Amino acid sequence: MRDMRHLIRTAAILLLVTSASVQAAPEPTRLEARVSGSQIRFTWDAADEPVTGYRLEAGLTPGASDLPPFSVPGSALGFNLSSAPAGTYYVRVRAVAPEGMSAPSNEVRVVVGACAAPPAAPASISASAVGTVASLTWAAASGATSYVLEAGTTPAHADVFTGNLGSALAVQASVEPGTYFARVRARNACGLSAPSPEAVFAAGSPDAPTTLTGAALGGTVTLSWVPPGRALTGYLVDVGTAPGASNLGSIPVAGTSTSLIANTVTAGTYYVRVRAVGPSGASSPSNEVTVVVSPASLTTTTVGFDDFTINNEPVEEHVEDGIVVRAVRGAWQQRTIYGNPLPYFGFTRLGTSINATASIEIAAEDAGAFQLGSFDLYSSVTTIPVALTGMLGSRIVYSGNATLPATRGQFVRVVNPYAGVIVDRVILTLDNDYSGNPFGVDNIVIRR
Repeated sequence: MRDMRHLIRTAAILLLVTSASVQAAPEPTRLEARVSGSQIRFTWDAADEPVTGYRLEAGLTPGASDLPPFSVPGSALGFNLSSAPAGTYYVRVRAVAPEGMSAPSNEVRVVVGACAAPPAAPASISASAVGTVASLTWAAASGATSYVLEAGTTPAHADVFTGNLGSALAVQASVEPGTYFARVRARNACGLSAPSPEAVFAAGSPDAPTTLTGAALGGTVTLSWVPPGRALTGYLVDVGTAPGASNLGSIPVAGTSTSLIANTVTAGTYYVRVRAVGPSGASSPSNEVTVVVSPASLTTTTVGFDDFTINNEPVEEHVEDGIVVRAVRGAWQQRTIYGNPLPYFGFTRLGTSINATASIEIAAEDAGAFQLGSFDLYSSVTTIPVALTGMLGSRIVYSGNATLPATRGQFVRVVNPYAGVIVDRVILTLDNDYSGNPFGVDNIVIRR
């Protein structure tokens, strides 16, 4: 144990000494550069303490060190570089001592060769990827001697790559899977141009979709899934007659849609998965769902609340013909007066109530799937803002809203624009902004 404490204490001392010595040498000062033709003479003032040498660092952009460095003995306070290529360089010098390297000196901009101005930016750049191999090409810029490519993971950034590619007008390289933003600059002896337009490309296969759900009613099948986070061109829905099989084919789904409705599907049992498709190929499959299509025809049920007999009797849940209507927000009541026809399921914003929004949930008593065809709404004096949300499992498969004009005591039929979509729950929400104004719901049409 004593040896262990001694080891830890020694390591801590070494760590402190190392941390304090990273930039122990004082930096040189007053770096200057003189150019004569293709020759450059660098001079600087010595560091305040004895050093073993100096290191000149140079780059093609301010602060960069993308060119090979030069080492100079500690007794020298200058360095001659002959036959330097034409171009613009950014140079700094550091002192080197046994205890570490100094911070950089001031930076000098060195221009070799005659020029009038930096070149114009390349007019275009294109980029694509096959797997994780990216290919980029760009237009030549007049007066350019080389090109600097910049690439990043977000627009206008270069956190992945910045480098001089010489006079080439194309490059190919392996990259990690992801989405990239690239641009190119032209360079001559006077410096760099502005950037070209930016090209965006995705490399590698996208991630797989998740939370695939599926349900069938009669010959209609509804599928829904959660998309991956990367840019996509579409999806492939793989269908087979056995687990993991795709012997019935792959159905393409274009664009960013995350659902598929298939009608007149033949009765049978199907095993379904979905893959995301990106510029570089398709992902691995999502979870698999089993969809059983029955040849039975659909039955239509209308929930009419005909057994309501006590006006203003609170109602939390109403069951009729296997359909459950639950009050999930607001004070819902039986209504047997006002409104035409009667009775109906009503909600009134009372004068003392701060709750102007009321919602009901519509579901099958056996938790099975169904389609919501239509419903009737009533308002005494105001418009009716209504929102409709269809759920299948944990997924929202449709969502919409509208505002109906005041019905002045009469019910108006609202046809569900998503009537063909299979759900297992629907949330109907009304927004009542007028105190004392009654709202009503009646004749909920269900197909299952």
